[in-house]
Amino acid sequence: MKFSLKTLTYLSIAALSLISASAMPVNTAVTNNSHQINTNKQVINKKTHENVKLSQQLAKEGYTFRLTPGNSDQGLQKKVAGLNNPHMKRSTLKKLIKNKTNFKVYRVWEYKNGLMYKAVSKSGKYRGGVDDTNLYNKHYTDKSLQPVIKMEKKAINVLGGAPTTTKVNRERSRRYLNKALMNAQQLHGKERKIAINSVKQTKSYVKTFNVARTPTLLWQKI
Repeated sequence: MKFSLKTLTYLSIAALSLISASAMPVNTAVTNNSHQINTNKQVINKKTHENVKLSQQLAKEGYTFRLTPGNSDQGLQKKVAGLNNPHMKRSTLKKLIKNKTNFKVYRVWEYKNGLMYKAVSKSGKYRGGVDDTNLYNKHYTDKSLQPVIKMEKKAINVLGGAPTTTKVNRERSRRYLNKALMNAQQLHGKERKIAINSVKQTKSYVKTFNVARTPTLLWQKI
């Protein structure tokens, strides 16, 4: 089965909610006047837990993510089981998409059937919960990163979407990853850092194919 981020991320259930400002330690710029997806405090289900390590990892990537174009109806779902309706106006959402507003993911919640990402805009004015089907990495289309991305996809595709595969395919995947790293090391500055970090994420991802470990550079527009 060929790797398709769109297919993969639909394994996650789109979840949209808020964590109150007092529960958000990463970005202190958010104020009580920010446009919130849901202004009511939410009680987190006991079966829901924060993936602290992944939260810290994504937060370090900074304001790298944007809302997916064309998802103005689904980027902020009207109803999520057990939660009240979101309060952000559709016109505001479309404006954020049109302006390519950058967001940082500062918290990741895991629950039985999926993941929920808490994101905040650089200004701190907009924040809320989305899943990775509604976010894309702004660097995904960078021309200089395409050789790295191409090899990463090959490393994933050759394994058929599962860590249990033949020895031959595992070796092919390893060679593709080595090539991706070589391509990354030829870059400079910020792009080099992004590329090398992505290769590390891909190496981790192909060990388990855990959706939570999907390389963030491969979060693309859908």
